[in-house]
Amino acid sequence: MKKLILLTLLIFVGVSLSAQDLPEIVYLKNGNLIRGEIIQIIPDKSLEIRSKDGKVYVYDMDEVLSIEKNAAAAPPRRYNDRRTSSGHYGRHAEEFSEPMYSSNEYSLHEGYRGMFDLGYSVSVDVAELNRLEFTTSHGYQFNPYLFLGVGGGVSFYHGNDSESTVSFPIFINPRIDFNTGKISPFIDLKGGYTLGEDVEGLYLSPSIGARCAITTGTAINFSMGYTLQQLEVPVLNEYGRKIDSSHPNIGAITIKIGFDF
Repeated sequence: MKKLILLTLLIFVGVSLSAQDLPEIVYLKNGNLIRGEIIQIIPDKSLEIRSKDGKVYVYDMDEVLSIEKNAAAAPPRRYNDRRTSSGHYGRHAEEFSEPMYSSNEYSLHEGYRGMFDLGYSVSVDVAELNRLEFTTSHGYQFNPYLFLGVGGGVSFYHGNDSESTVSFPIFINPRIDFNTGKISPFIDLKGGYTLGEDVEGLYLSPSIGARCAITTGTAINFSMGYTLQQLEVPVLNEYGRKIDSSHPNIGAITIKIGFDF
């Protein structure tokens, strides 16, 4: 019995050490990733990495999105500029500080980020103006959690007692994603101004939702929120002529599905 327990422990330790002996993770632009040990990097040309099973893979640097250390591997490594005897830049492991943010294949990386959303809003006030809305935002992802962009869209209004109308919101769009997992909750705010013949004025659309990652850098988003806009209502005199306008706020509960990349 003791021999069986000892054998089990040895197998467990062997598997654990094998899993940890993969110091790098290479993320590719096609959404794939490979864990292993980087053998050689030729700047702006190619990268060679040896996987756990001993196979060596070679990729053009144009195919590589990022290179990250495996958190389970020790010690942490980076690559300096010393050349090997062949004249290429080889791997020289040196200590470096831990990254500020945790990361995996679903993490949002610093740089450009774009979003498209399609939503439907059900009126919650006396105006009874439901609407179909399409919006798009484009901006900068500062880290895996914080995004800031600008955007615009088009809203199609319809109601029981009124004619259909169209408006065009433009807005600033901050967003916070709360983790780096495959499914991440988020809060989103779109605030700006609406342009239109009948609907013009303040535009405000806060929402909460979940980002469901598909591959590195792409995901489907589901959200629910509240959309507030201003409606222009003409004030007529006794002869039916417009003498002024009022701008009541119209609100609606909004459900959205979207895609980000």
